[in-house]
Amino acid sequence: MAEEAEEQPQEENVLGKLETKIKLLTYVALAGVGLTLCTISVVIVWVSIISGSITENVPMDADVLEQSLNGIDKRLTSLYERIDTQQDDMNFLTARIKKTENTHINKQIAIIQDVLVNQQQDYGRFLKILDDGMISLAQMVRGNREWTKKYSEKMKRAQHISEQRIREIKDLEVASPKNADD
Repeated sequence: MAEEAEEQPQEENVLGKLETKIKLLTYVALAGVGLTLCTISVVIVWVSIISGSITENVPMDADVLEQSLNGIDKRLTSLYERIDTQQDDMNFLTARIKKTENTHINKQIAIIQDVLVNQQQDYGRFLKILDDGMISLAQMVRGNREWTKKYSEKMKRAQHISEQRIREIKDLEVASPKNADD
């Protein structure tokens, strides 16, 4: 039990770290998009200012403008690739969090299963002790043994049901959630 209690905070710590990393990646992606938009805005304003001052004095060279636009286009492409990469990283981390959560849930179910088996075994021992006590009592009291026979039959039936429950609990398999592999 002590090991399980130690594993639980460690898993929660791992989940917390993964969630923090996903949030950080999201903020970095949003900051990258924001900076890109700011850069584009500044370039557009700069080009407008230059084109206004150049058109007054000198005609603007189309090649220079085209090179500037190509440079902006390359930056945008690079930023979109980085955003795609960060989205892939976020998807990977999200899937990993789900898998860790499912493992944690399966461990909790296994613990509950052990508790139920132990309770049912205790119940079976109680029934056995109760049956032994009644048989001893029946030997001390004279008279009709019919009630002892009926009582023993009912106790054996209850013990059989308890043993059957133990087998059923042990045979239960922990089902993984449908989206565990996503």
